[in-house]
Amino acid sequence: MLPFRVYHLEISGKHYLLLPKLNAKQVAILGRRLERKGFSVRRTSILSGLSTKGSIYIDPSGLCWSSVDPEDAVLPAVPDLLSCPKEAIPLAEMEALYLRRSGSKRNPIGKLSTRVEWGTLWDELRASGDCGLTPDERSVALAVLRGETSRLVTESIGEDSAPLVCGRRRYFETSMGFKEVELTLGTAGELRSGRSYLPRDDVLKFGGKRVTSDLEDALKELGEWCFFAPR
Repeated sequence: MLPFRVYHLEISGKHYLLLPKLNAKQVAILGRRLERKGFSVRRTSILSGLSTKGSIYIDPSGLCWSSVDPEDAVLPAVPDLLSCPKEAIPLAEMEALYLRRSGSKRNPIGKLSTRVEWGTLWDELRASGDCGLTPDERSVALAVLRGETSRLVTESIGEDSAPLVCGRRRYFETSMGFKEVELTLGTAGELRSGRSYLPRDDVLKFGGKRVTSDLEDALKELGEWCFFAPR
């Protein structure tokens, strides 16, 4: 089981809090919290709190962002969030929270849905040396990659590496066996060298014959990082 821990990132002048995947009860808790703090709250697919001091946005997929520090407005609600029961949903819906499958039967691929490890946010994280992959995302990624040789972005050069520069930092696109991926794939909050990272587009080649079983097992063990459970 994966215990929740708050991760606060600053990327290009914006604040990002990495939160659990939130069900409707938890979103309502956060909405009431923002109202008590004086925000004008709007509830659409994304919860938004507007005030003269700044705005806070919360995506139920597990991400809060703001141009001002949102910790005082959001973090006191965390104990209430963690005390909520999980919502049971079909396994296919549970998988869709993290992964979209595509490709052919012979060459299946999947696009992992990450909170901040994609696109321009990926660029900024690599340029700063930070990592924003959450423990639940890492667990799902490893279930997909198990049994495969994967081409990831690394801090260490390998035999077939291609250089990749992000800001003033140099990385390498490198082919890696699963055991090495499992040892090096970075997560938020880590301060160690030799990490590897998912590709910028989060597209992964499915690994092994047991990927469906491995993935199902991973989705059942996401702990406090996801408040949905497969039924």
